[in-house]
Amino acid sequence: MLLVVGVALVAVAGMGSASASPAVQATTPAQAFHPTFRVLDADGKNVLESGLPMSTMQTCGVCHDTEYIEQHSFHADLGLSDFSDASLELARPWDQSRGMFGKWDPLTYRYLSPTDSDQIDLTTVDWLKLYGARIPGGGPATTARDGTPLTELAASAENPETSFVDPVTGELAVWDWKKSGTVEMDCVLCHTVMPDTAARTEAIQTGDFGWATTASLLTTGIVTKTDAGYTWVESAFDENGELKSGMLQIQDPSNENCSQCHGVVHTDAQTPLLLDACDQSMPQTATTGQVIASQKINESAINPGIRAVWRAPGISMPNAVSSVQTATMR
Repeated sequence: MLLVVGVALVAVAGMGSASASPAVQATTPAQAFHPTFRVLDADGKNVLESGLPMSTMQTCGVCHDTEYIEQHSFHADLGLSDFSDASLELARPWDQSRGMFGKWDPLTYRYLSPTDSDQIDLTTVDWLKLYGARIPGGGPATTARDGTPLTELAASAENPETSFVDPVTGELAVWDWKKSGTVEMDCVLCHTVMPDTAARTEAIQTGDFGWATTASLLTTGIVTKTDAGYTWVESAFDENGELKSGMLQIQDPSNENCSQCHGVVHTDAQTPLLLDACDQSMPQTATTGQVIASQKINESAINPGIRAVWRAPGISMPNAVSSVQTATMR
């Protein structure tokens, strides 16, 4: 993995971007030693028999402790566990957690509405539709703030965890989690070569949550989608109901996988990295200055004035970074 660094976004407005798109070609070779496996639904049945969405918790859970992985991953939790900690001190009084689920968004001015709020901005459903493309699933995408599975909550338009804001009337309406399903932790998103993020995003934004992981497989030939829905391709599986070798290339997460949610990835060490300020298609970079790059910051086209600071006698790189970040915050 290349180094992830935070850079202050100053004096870069209007600049272009070199190799800065999240949709870069994967460069990490897939691991050929991963065994073939059956694709299972939420009940543990082969999807060839049930025709239901893939469950990563069941499919990957045959060999991997997916429950443990989800419970110990902040990528999945995103601040959900903070809701059970009344003693937690937060940066702003209107924040509800330290993570994406519960923190105010400074780019869109949207926030997750508390369960006792009189004025509703984002319900859990609306939050997931808005931000779901940038999260791997699990955590608040499957579980309520009190730890109850979303599918087990009593449906009520008065509860922001079981309702959504009707775009036509502007009123709260009941959401059926049992019908829509939830977004499980999506192992495919991080551990396969070039998942279909566009199809996954569409499934999430239309509220087809249960099929989101399956949608990310549309580029593999394992499953197809028509107006009638999703269909598993039988020829992609062997006589034992397992995926044929090579149909799904499993790998360690690459920089390209990480960039799907984290923002700019720049793999060309020779071409100076340029950024567009506050590009909301890459909000992690826009809000934190985070990029994934092997290039030294003082060789990039970001913050040209910082290079003189780094070269000054007695100034170390950490101090220089700290001073620029402080100046930016002011």
